[in-house]
Amino acid sequence: MNISFAMKSVALFLAVTLASSLCAGYVPEPRPVKSAVEITAVYYPGTEQMSEWDMIDQTCPERKPLLGWYDEGNPEAIDWQIKWAVENGISNFCVDWYWNKGFRRLDHWVKGYYKAKYRKYLKWYMMYANHNQPLSHSTDDQKAVTKFWIDNYFTTEEYYKIDGNPVVCIWDPNNIDRDFIAEAAARGETLAKGEGIRRAFAISEKMVKEVGLPGIHWQVMWRVVDYNK
Repeated sequence: MNISFAMKSVALFLAVTLASSLCAGYVPEPRPVKSAVEITAVYYPGTEQMSEWDMIDQTCPERKPLLGWYDEGNPEAIDWQIKWAVENGISNFCVDWYWNKGFRRLDHWVKGYYKAKYRKYLKWYMMYANHNQPLSHSTDDQKAVTKFWIDNYFTTEEYYKIDGNPVVCIWDPNNIDRDFIAEAAARGETLAKGEGIRRAFAISEKMVKEVGLPGIHWQVMWRVVDYNK
């Protein structure tokens, strides 16, 4: 099959579907594709303000989304994303999620998702984008971020779990390991490489088990290190 032709055909189909659906009113009910394989799409919520689309419109107008220059935190726009995702075999989103010593940013999509009408069709989990400054991770911070996860995400039906374990994908576990080793050193304790991240994970595991969850399914985005050695 000519790949270019196939892609154009899919785009045309989606455009026609969008046009006809917009005339009909709200986003039509999704019709998920059934599959024995779960497919994840990585989602970066990078347009927090509508004005951010202006840069793309002015420099690359041909990249205008099928939804137009949409409000990324709008539940209706998210319902379109959910519909298109599940009808093309995607079962969950791995969404960039930012936390820096309690400060969160670019979480507008997640907030909108929890207000979306069709959220039950598409689960999500976080890619904890922890590329923060040194010493931003600590024992207190690990407790705080885990509590936030539990209170807002882990106990919801929409959060993606594997064998009952909420999934957390971490951008770079080495950053956590580094800061926990430094924190221990400040107290006169010496930790070997890998012991810091294990200590951080143990804090989170203990907290989720206290609320009845079996544990956390940890994933790593990049710079994979085998901390089991």
